[in-house]
Amino acid sequence: MSAFAKISPIQGQSDFPVLITSENFKLKTFTFSQNLQTHHLAIRKANGICVSNSPTTTTTASVHRQNPNLDICKLCLLGNIERALQYLESMRELKISVAEDAYIALLPLCEWKRARNEGSRVYTCVSKSITLLSLPLGNALLSTFVRFGNLVDAWYVFGRMTERNLFSWNVLIGGYAKAGFFDEALNLYHRMLWVGVRPDVYTFPCVLRTCGGMPDLVRGREIHVHVSRYGFESDVDVVNAFITMYVKCGDVDTARLVFDKMPNRDRISWNAMII
Repeated sequence: MSAFAKISPIQGQSDFPVLITSENFKLKTFTFSQNLQTHHLAIRKANGICVSNSPTTTTTASVHRQNPNLDICKLCLLGNIERALQYLESMRELKISVAEDAYIALLPLCEWKRARNEGSRVYTCVSKSITLLSLPLGNALLSTFVRFGNLVDAWYVFGRMTERNLFSWNVLIGGYAKAGFFDEALNLYHRMLWVGVRPDVYTFPCVLRTCGGMPDLVRGREIHVHVSRYGFESDVDVVNAFITMYVKCGDVDTARLVFDKMPNRDRISWNAMII
């Protein structure tokens, strides 16, 4: 969806960025179960990570380190989602406090790897330990759930957030619009305005797509007024969304007027008019 194409800074990358190497950083020694020893040794050879060969399972002593939350973040930087989750769940079983940073490190990794089940496991741990969600953690969960198309949990997370910013609203509005819940997306947009959150160039293309999808020319013209009020009439992406909306609503004449007034056009502008 065009409204929040830049939701995740790691989307679209072909390889997960490995920021830790054997020359400048080494993980602390971990103790894991015997059936994962072969995989652990391969990682140790590739990254210079010191991993214990002990066959014993994770114990209280192995988890109680100086900063176990930092260990999870390091594993996430290496892209090792399963090991990080095992460590997280062990901490939860042993009633060791998990920092929000650990959850926030895991969620974008789940989103990038399209790991829906792993994301649900992280959310289960969050739900068992945190009642009200902070802005960073809530946004991370929203982005992950919307990416997976899980709007039920996304809405529940949105309601549990202690505060919300424009990103929070844009992600959820875009999620509803992409899933075809046009009335819900528009209602959420008006609720955002009502609480005093100012829309941006990512908000309007998504809302206009919603108006075109319904189609609802009256609401589309109302959004056009909002665009003028907030000063985004010169943004190419927003104007392209206008053209598409008017065409889908059957008002080709207005779409052509908008097109003719554009100071700059791109390929999307021409395609929208031609189609």
